[in-house]
Amino acid sequence: YGEWSQQEVSVMGLNLRPDSIVVDVGANIGAMTVPLARRVPKGRVIAFEPQRVVSQILSANIQLNGLANVDVRRAVAGRHGAASTIDVPEMDPATVNNFGGLSLMSSTNSHKRTTSPGDIRGWNTVPSTPLDSLNLPKIDLLKVDAQ
Repeated sequence: YGEWSQQEVSVMGLNLRPDSIVVDVGANIGAMTVPLARRVPKGRVIAFEPQRVVSQILSANIQLNGLANVDVRRAVAGRHGAASTIDVPEMDPATVNNFGGLSLMSSTNSHKRTTSPGDIRGWNTVPSTPLDSLNLPKIDLLKVDAQ
């Protein structure tokens, strides 16, 4: 369907400096990650995306745009001191799905989300990373688009 949110990027970038640190939780394929990384060429962007295929597309997008200041994490951002894991559905990339509207559940919960039979191919377990475990000196922008 195609979406470009230039106004959102502009607002998010108002207080960023070239050396700013940005954390992008729910980075998807990088529609926000790429332009934010361009605004902080001497800074750093840490992009969280737990879905395997989507994370691979994000990583390719970062490489194709020559952005050496982006660190892609195939993980979810979690609570302080709560390093754990999360089960992430492996959606079939060959079918039409809303990959950005996926709900996640803690792997400590034995009841996985029910979906229609064609929606997923299985489940992957990814780490839940507390933001404070990143040991960043600061976070200038925390963008969250997660379910």
